[in-house]
Amino acid sequence: MASFYPNVQVDATFVQMWNTTDADGASITRSTDGTINVYKDTATTGVTTGVVDIEDFNSLTGVHQVTVDTSSDSDYYSLGSVFHIILEGATIDTETVNHWLGSFSIGELIGVGSTASDNADNIAIANRALAFLGQEQIDSFSDDNKRAEVADLMFNPARDSVLELHKWKAARALATLVQDTTYTGTAGTWASSVATLTIGTHTVEVDDDVTVADWEPTGYNGDYTVTAVTASTISYALSIDPGTATTFGTVLDGVEPDWKYDNQFSLPSDFVRHVSNQDQGLDYEIHGDKMLTDQSDVKMEYVFALTTVSDMGAMLKETIAAKLAYDMSFMLRVSDSKKKEMERLFDRTIELARNVDASQRPDDRIISDEWQLERLAGNRGFRSLGTVPTE
Repeated sequence: MASFYPNVQVDATFVQMWNTTDADGASITRSTDGTINVYKDTATTGVTTGVVDIEDFNSLTGVHQVTVDTSSDSDYYSLGSVFHIILEGATIDTETVNHWLGSFSIGELIGVGSTASDNADNIAIANRALAFLGQEQIDSFSDDNKRAEVADLMFNPARDSVLELHKWKAARALATLVQDTTYTGTAGTWASSVATLTIGTHTVEVDDDVTVADWEPTGYNGDYTVTAVTASTISYALSIDPGTATTFGTVLDGVEPDWKYDNQFSLPSDFVRHVSNQDQGLDYEIHGDKMLTDQSDVKMEYVFALTTVSDMGAMLKETIAAKLAYDMSFMLRVSDSKKKEMERLFDRTIELARNVDASQRPDDRIISDEWQLERLAGNRGFRSLGTVPTE
């Protein structure tokens, strides 16, 4: 049975074993070998570049090996693509056979299409990572070499994952969260496959997901994505004309919690990680891009998606470079010992960065009543614990 193999290294040789049998299941050799082509992504034309077809591998009848040398054409065998190995036009037991032998991807498919901004600051971090790996520097993410291609693909995921790993001082922001709200309608019309509901003053935005309920005719009801707004109306695509609204229901901006909490708040669009709330006793949970709580208002400190390198501290930049070097070590042709070295480098760098970053801001304090302090102290009679670190 053919299989899919993800995350093959750049310029590596991929090996796939396969077999041929007769109608009774006995191993036989191909009468006509046919051609083994490699198809890229959704292409309908394959290539034989770098393909070696070995019939009866190791003199074993009916056991075959195909190898694909991805270094033979770096443009075709590119990072982030999927490749399908297909046997075409072979003759096996007097039958013409076309058969999928297997598929593989070069590099991780997660994050494909998310390329780095080609500016001097990002290139400097990428070159720092390449230096850790003992690789040559690049001038641009668009350079015609594997180092630039790998750095381009992996830069943003490395940066974003580092931001999520620590409450970086340089990447903190304050926000007053907007509660997801239910609006009551006063009118509803349809024209040219678009429904328009009047709901009064609102904070619904284009591309928000809304739930329309309890309207009549019922054709207005359902879950929709908002396509247009005015100060008092929202519109969404609706293929069938339900007629003019006669009973005006509600529009929920977002989805209310099914249970456990009363209110739901949308997190900032650049949210990466929660730091603290103004109300330190707030009971809450974060689900996806929502914060659920019983409170009617929330003021929050959070780590945001910082992308401007010049606004980062030195240790944050160094940590991103170390993480990028570790990630790239799986894509570039480096030794296993170098991969281990990059793993240790990242571990050391982020630990040092956390310590440095924590020393440059006032201690976070937990304001608690006497009962809470006793609980933190293990009920051993302490009445004052002083500063309680959160890191």
